[in-house]
Amino acid sequence: AEELQKRLDEVSKLLDDNKAPIINVEEKAYPENVTVSAEDKEGNNFKLYLTKDSDEEKEIENNTLTTSEGIYIARAIDEAFNESDPIRFIVDWTDPVFKNLTNGGHYKDVTINVEDLSKVVIKVTNMDKAETTEIENGTKLTDEATYKLEATDEALNKTTYYVAIDKTKPAISTTDKSIINYTKWTEVTDKFLILVKIKHEDLNGEITEENFTRADFEVGARNENFKFRYKLEEEGKYTIYAEDKYGNYKEETVNSTSVCENALFTDTASLIYGLFIMLV
Repeated sequence: AEELQKRLDEVSKLLDDNKAPIINVEEKAYPENVTVSAEDKEGNNFKLYLTKDSDEEKEIENNTLTTSEGIYIARAIDEAFNESDPIRFIVDWTDPVFKNLTNGGHYKDVTINVEDLSKVVIKVTNMDKAETTEIENGTKLTDEATYKLEATDEALNKTTYYVAIDKTKPAISTTDKSIINYTKWTEVTDKFLILVKIKHEDLNGEITEENFTRADFEVGARNENFKFRYKLEEEGKYTIYAEDKYGNYKEETVNSTSVCENALFTDTASLIYGLFIMLV
């Protein structure tokens, strides 16, 4: 009779139990492995199940520790057939990945594609304008600038990239230095200038070449806006080639006028200038 009463009490307890087990895992992303556990407030036995990614659901022991990254779903059901709501959580300790981009790379345009197990927040800073905006995955950047890209996932893993968009060719201009001292100069400017080549072919067809790099340039603000000036002293044909660090290049040919042909002009200008100084 005592054993029967005990069983009746157990049955009564099950019949009175309408509360599902509680799973002790939050629906969020974790940067480390998680202990999956559950409890039944009524003290009834329960079974705990876990699914990882697209694998089949498996029954697990209470207080089981996950062993790898993935998207998990946990649920529990007790002896009274009360079933908990499924809890979806993510184990993710890997930083977000910018697809098809290189940190420090240069491009004509940039499409932001970030891969991660969990949802990511993507921020883009235009370094030239010091402006930061939050963007959607798949956004395309086309404006010329240096950009800082930041992607942070739900587990607070973070990746930072720097990229540049540059579609402008270096500028090459050739001017006379002055009327008094007739000399022709060429000037090359570019935000990311890295190389200037000067090739000279004299009237006899002899060719000489010179290469100039960053050490030879005038440096602008923030180590950008580089400038290079070169004096075209010899008569003949000059070919000026300029290239920036993102592969944009420009080439121009300049004919240097003979100094002898301009001797009369130079002497006359010098005489006029001298008379002007005397009169003043």
